Amino acid sequence: MADQAPITEDTIFRIYSMSKPVTGVGLMILWEEGKFQMDDPVTKYFPEFEGLRVFKGLDADGNPILAPVSRPPTVQELMSHTAGFGYGLAPGNYVDDKFRELEVFQSPDADEMIRRVATIPLKHEPGVTWDYSISVDIQGALIERLSGQSLGEFLEARVFAPLGMVDTAFFVPDEKYDRFSDVWGPNQETGELVPLPMPGFQYRKDTIAFEGGGHGLVGTLGDYARFTDMLAQGGTLDGVQVLKPETVALMATNFLPEGVFIGHNGTTTDPNAGGGFGLDFAVILKDGEAYPKGAFMWGGAAGTWFWVDPVNKISFVGMIQVFGGSLDRSMRTESAKLVYGAMDTSQGN
Repeated sequence: MADQAPITEDTIFRIYSMSKPVTGVGLMILWEEGKFQMDDPVTKYFPEFEGLRVFKGLDADGNPILAPVSRPPTVQELMSHTAGFGYGLAPGNYVDDKFRELEVFQSPDADEMIRRVATIPLKHEPGVTWDYSISVDIQGALIERLSGQSLGEFLEARVFAPLGMVDTAFFVPDEKYDRFSDVWGPNQETGELVPLPMPGFQYRKDTIAFEGGGHGLVGTLGDYARFTDMLAQGGTLDGVQVLKPETVALMATNFLPEGVFIGHNGTTTDPNAGGGFGLDFAVILKDGEAYPKGAFMWGGAAGTWFWVDPVNKISFVGMIQVFGGSLDRSMRTESAKLVYGAMDTSQGN
């Protein structure tokens, strides 16, 4: 924090993309209730996506070449980031540039976000490859349409309250704001880490454009640990079932096309990368230096991370608040090595 106050057990963090698995769990609650099927086309719930086009490149004059999409993406492809949508993260990419030009993430609500995304072509045909995308924000909008509640209301009733996640939400109330951590980033001139004061990072209720299922949550380490413990225990924590064990196992199953993997820097065809992707989690496909086969995980833009080992029924959550901190993954792998090293020692191995 800017005043050098220490982090405490009740410090509230921005978890950014660690919101994605929470939204995924919320959507799978509705799947268990029969509200949708994995192979449903997204157009069943979002008629705005009728007539989607796919980007094929630029012509000699620099104009985009667009073609009708061969079929609509499915809900499962939304959850595995294989639907083809962009995200606005790659400068110089036509599709991502459109996300920034249309200010998709400044949309006043989820419905307007969907309308804006519907005007932007897909990066690729559905089901072809993995591409990190706005898909989980679309999942959040799907929860709203299926449940009739706002995303925040639904997650509070079906995930946060049952698990005792008392400080997890899309904004920080005034009475808790003194517990809200600063978020840091490098000064563009000096490289020194400085607090980022922009309103978009403050999570005041009046600065929230819409409740973004892919990026919008804040919460404490203890809250998120209850969420990951629930996953490690197969969907139940302290006698409260959020998901069935088989549903958690399905979410941790690799859904990527054959020959496609995710590496540290995006999609790769290298099977040694060991990275698959399930339903809103990265999944480990073979035993590695740090993580065992079957573990699943994700992280957030300010350096937060978690992993779950369903075989040993353990999980780990790490929280920092530094943009760029997630680029150094040594902390993440080291956390797993330390945990498994301690387990080996305690078991006399």
